[in-house]
Amino acid sequence: MDDDPGILDMHSRLIEQSGRQGDDARNGREALDLVEQKTPDLILLDLMMPEMDGFAVLDELRTRERPVTFLSSS
Repeated sequence: MDDDPGILDMHSRLIEQSGRQGDDARNGREALDLVEQKTPDLILLDLMMPEMDGFAVLDELRTRERPVTFLSSS
């Protein structure tokens, strides 16, 4: 999950090259919607996103017991 299209594309390609399927979210709310629809093995989460930042997403994901790796280009 990242709001920067270039970074989002790079991470998506890396995941797909490893033989896994990736789903993209451009903001925190979109990310949580995806988590509702699917049970991801791993979530790459940017902290600085619009609408709902990564910290708020993390708080919600913790209640759902999801694994999270933080990424930030800042």
